[in-house]
Amino acid sequence: MRARLIAEWSDEPPLDRIELTGDGRVLTLDPLDSGRLRVQGPDGSRTLTLPPATNPHEPLIADFARAAALGRPPACPVADARAVDEIIAAVTRQSRTDSGGPAHAPSSADQGRSQRGSGVSD
Repeated sequence: MRARLIAEWSDEPPLDRIELTGDGRVLTLDPLDSGRLRVQGPDGSRTLTLPPATNPHEPLIADFARAAALGRPPACPVADARAVDEIIAAVTRQSRTDSGGPAHAPSSADQGRSQRGSGVSD
C-alpha cells in the first residue's frame, strides 16, 4: 500500500476535507466533520451519511480511555500526536515569516530533546 499526504495552509478560505485514494476507489469527506462520505469506484459513485461525533475529538478520547483500560496502545499514540503538534507549529512559524520557503518540522533528535523533561510519555 502506498499513501501520499498533501497538507497546505494559506490565507484563503479554509478547505476542510480529506480524500483517500487506493485500489481504484476514492473516499472523500467534505467537509471533514460533516459525516458525508462520498465513495467512488469502478462500480459507480454513492454518498453515505455517517453520524458525525458531537465533538470531533470524542472518538480519540474514547479510544484512549478503552486502550488504558485494556492495556493496549491507543489508536493515536502520544508520540504521534506530539509530532502532529510540532508540524502544525512549524507551519504556523513559517506562515508568520512569510518567506515562501518550505516549513521544517523538528528532526527526531529535536523531538527527543523536547520530550525529555516535558512530562510527555507514551
